[in-house]
Amino acid sequence: MTTEPKRSPEHPNHPRGESTEEGRFGALYRQWRDVVWAAARERLPTIWRGSSQATRSARMCTAARATPFGYMVLSLVLTAPSASAQQVVIVEVREAGTGRAVPDARLDVVDVPEIGIGFALTDASGRATLRGIDAGEWTLEVTTRGYVSREVRIEVLPDAPTFVRVELTATPIALDSIAVSVEGLDPLLVHHGFYERSKSNRGYYYDPRRLTRIAGGTRISSQLRYMRRVRVMPPYPNPSIWVGRIGRCRPDIWVDGMRLRGIHVDSVVNPDDVIGVEIYDQADLVPIPFRTGEGPNCAILIWTRRN
Repeated sequence: MTTEPKRSPEHPNHPRGESTEEGRFGALYRQWRDVVWAAARERLPTIWRGSSQATRSARMCTAARATPFGYMVLSLVLTAPSASAQQVVIVEVREAGTGRAVPDARLDVVDVPEIGIGFALTDASGRATLRGIDAGEWTLEVTTRGYVSREVRIEVLPDAPTFVRVELTATPIALDSIAVSVEGLDPLLVHHGFYERSKSNRGYYYDPRRLTRIAGGTRISSQLRYMRRVRVMPPYPNPSIWVGRIGRCRPDIWVDGMRLRGIHVDSVVNPDDVIGVEIYDQADLVPIPFRTGEGPNCAILIWTRRN
């Protein structure tokens, strides 16, 4: 036996509780909601990141309906430039004056909010490709050994690949005498692979000569604060140490190949004993032997003469 749905006495031709106007409004609202959600998903990917589809859809609809400018919001969403169209940036690094290609130059898009986006190394032809960069203006930082580092503003095009050419000025090497030797290489650092890793240009490296140019202090943290990508924050005397352009990664700290756990680096390292420091500000740049997979995606390696 078929059960007839209950009819509303006010509107006998429609199920109870749903008038003609309500039915039309519900259909229009659902259609409008679907359009807003589709536009949001296509145009504004950062809005729905990390939420369920129902939550994201409700969030967009609520935002638009909660203001008398709801339809204006909808039109802006529909006409906004596509943020999902992340572009390709092709960078060519050359030596100023000679035009020679500069291989193994490190490229960092330093304005991006997420660590791990906007990094590349140039190949033998001096070229590298950066992917996943949104259209707009960014700062490109180019660093490599033997050249003066540069920061240049680039504009990533919204609808085509962006080509950037950067010229680096070679750093002159002053020789104290005609006799040249390899005495500048510390045997312990050679043993630990410091110089071999520094050739990759995947981090920031401080050998004994560079360390002598850093302001001293009675604590190793006082020296770390003057190194690239390192932030040292109070409270003292055991400050917190962070790594990254804006200091958002709490690093693993290794001393002579041993990872520190539950103890501050200032209590175990004397600055006078330090002969080398390596800083890696991204997870995929940390050398494999020093990757823990336990949360931090950056690392500081400290080498001393005590071993």
